[in-house]
Amino acid sequence: MHADVAGSFPSAQVTAAGGWICFEDEAGAWLNGPVRRTWGKAGHTPVLRMSGKHNDKISMVARACFKEGAEPRLIYAIKQSGGSTKKDFPRFLTLLHRRLEGPVTVVWDNYSSHISEHVKQYAQRQDWLTIIQMPSYAPELNPAELL
Repeated sequence: MHADVAGSFPSAQVTAAGGWICFEDEAGAWLNGPVRRTWGKAGHTPVLRMSGKHNDKISMVARACFKEGAEPRLIYAIKQSGGSTKKDFPRFLTLLHRRLEGPVTVVWDNYSSHISEHVKQYAQRQDWLTIIQMPSYAPELNPAELL
């Protein structure tokens, strides 16, 4: 494990307490395909249209979790419609804690839902949770970024 994680928070403080360090990132994907063209007879280019609504979207939250002496874990959540909001993250964090069964330090970016007052108030009430904000525009600090 790297000596320090984002925000200059020493990993040793987390691992000495038997805790997990989880790097989080979100992504969204449209469920309908774009209009594409393919080969056809000269002058008659076929247009292939994908079925589905034009606004179907899936949102994913992935966490790469590390703990000294334990196998790394990839824990993810999928939301079928719309993006993840400030009201979703307390639920996601609670499920993460249940899954890992121990103290959790979450390192994440400055997504508006992460820095919302709703999430901050939730985090302050949890003795098992530490949240570290990464610097803006620093994807190279987050191993979950490419998940």
